[in-house]
Amino acid sequence: MKTILSRMFATLVLLSTTSLATADEQRPTPQAEMVALKIRVLEAMPENASKTLAEPTIMTLTCREIRFVSGGEMKSKFDDTKHELGTQITATIEPDKSDTYTVKLSVTLGNLKLPDGEPETELFTQQKLTARTIVLAGKTKKIPVSPSRWCEITIEKPTANLASTPDSETKNR
Repeated sequence: MKTILSRMFATLVLLSTTSLATADEQRPTPQAEMVALKIRVLEAMPENASKTLAEPTIMTLTCREIRFVSGGEMKSKFDDTKHELGTQITATIEPDKSDTYTVKLSVTLGNLKLPDGEPETELFTQQKLTARTIVLAGKTKKIPVSPSRWCEITIEKPTANLASTPDSETKNR
């Protein structure tokens, strides 16, 4: 009786291991590829104009975290408190379907304002956007940060530009 139970248990373990291995084979890991992430952070100005606050273009591999910092931190004039200023961006790009990417994005915008005629006042403001979205390669996606600020993100495949380089034209002749 113990032999029959042992054999049944061994068979179940073998079947479970085989089904797990098959399940892992069916889920291919995404292939990393080189892409360019273009980010524009804009602010609305009077008379329907806009002002570009930051405009980085970052070459990266998909499935890796990107960090971009423009600015830094500033100490308060009243104590040792430090405040983040400028633009901080963290992003991860993962291939989705053909020519689409899942983008996880975090953008923080920090500002300092010293009101005129009020030397005893300093104002540090910070706006943060955390988003997850799908982006089609070559198409710009607009994401609002606040009523007056927004981000535009574009993902481009650098291989698309290789076809029009002078070297490729020479080789094709």
